[in-house]
Amino acid sequence: MTEGAVPYVDFWDRKPVGIFLIYYLAALFPGWAGVVAYQAMGLISIIATGFLIQRFATLLGWKNGGGWAAIFYSLWAILLKGHDGQTPVFYNFLMIAAAYLVVKSMTMKGRWFYHRFAAMLLCGLALQIKYSAIFESLYFGLYILVAEVAVGTTLKRLAARTFAYALAGLVPTLFVAGWYFANGFSDQFIQANITANLLRGSDPLVMMARNFSVTSALVALPVVAGLW
Repeated sequence: MTEGAVPYVDFWDRKPVGIFLIYYLAALFPGWAGVVAYQAMGLISIIATGFLIQRFATLLGWKNGGGWAAIFYSLWAILLKGHDGQTPVFYNFLMIAAAYLVVKSMTMKGRWFYHRFAAMLLCGLALQIKYSAIFESLYFGLYILVAEVAVGTTLKRLAARTFAYALAGLVPTLFVAGWYFANGFSDQFIQANITANLLRGSDPLVMMARNFSVTSALVALPVVAGLW
């Protein structure tokens, strides 16, 4: 990319453009400095995510547990190989920020629409780092709509806000897709981002079982601590 290559056109991958842009910034540094740069970016993101976890816990009334939750996240990101600059290291920050804004909006008497709109926009940015963030994004969106119904929002206003929230979540992806379509690369964009994902085969059952067991063991302690 630093030499002018375009994702999906000059090289192929299923990942969204956002993660390429993050690594592009690191690649602007020469040689090994680029490796140090993306590691530093990952570290900053983990620290920032931990800070928001602590703030989020405090908002919910769990002030004493917030610091421990932030520490857990920082350590477990390493156990789950986040130190290699995996995509969640970067998009988890956006998702916890979105979660914070959603819950914060529940405590506000006015102007909460902007917090919820911003939350869905953050979800949209996260989708351009990893499409699997769609599940958290859908959850936040539905949570917001349920909250709207609970306070008696009229059907007309609910429909308008639903459109606004959905648009906010889609704007980053629509912007990227628009660039590819406008430059005549629609086929490459659709193949890499949609078709290729639908045609993916599943991993062997043995591999899935191993991954499930290892992941379960790694997340067991934080889950137990969280429940406690």
